[in-house]
Amino acid sequence: MLYCIRKGEEYDTILSPMGRQTIKGLATVLLATRNLRRATVFYHELLGLSITHKDDEMAQFDCGNVLLTLQQHDEDHEVAPHPNHMTIVLEVEDVDAMHELFRRVKARVIQEVQDQPWGDRTCVVLDPDGYAIELSQCMHEEKAAHKFAEA
Repeated sequence: MLYCIRKGEEYDTILSPMGRQTIKGLATVLLATRNLRRATVFYHELLGLSITHKDDEMAQFDCGNVLLTLQQHDEDHEVAPHPNHMTIVLEVEDVDAMHELFRRVKARVIQEVQDQPWGDRTCVVLDPDGYAIELSQCMHEEKAAHKFAEA
């Protein structure tokens, strides 16, 4: 068991007798949605993510090594945070083609396609609940292989 004790603006960590546990990786991103059908269309039809599970309350999508899960919430429940509080970054093959698709269907594009200093070409759209989705295309193969090596 891990305990954190607030001390001023900092947190002191007290580890259990078993020591620090390691995170194996990110398994799932869970997003609340007001309209599961509309959100499923966005992620499956527009983004092309494969559905791994769907029922009346949730839909799960395959994102490589991570699952994206949408969970239905009632209309009165506040769902999405301000779009600048969280961004989901999805790697795509052709960001310009995806951007054009989102323009054609009149999706909310909040950042036009831009070349980033780290070598990716990106744009940002909002999903139906207001979550920011960054579409990212690595423009340099040699950078793609070492993308996270320096992190």
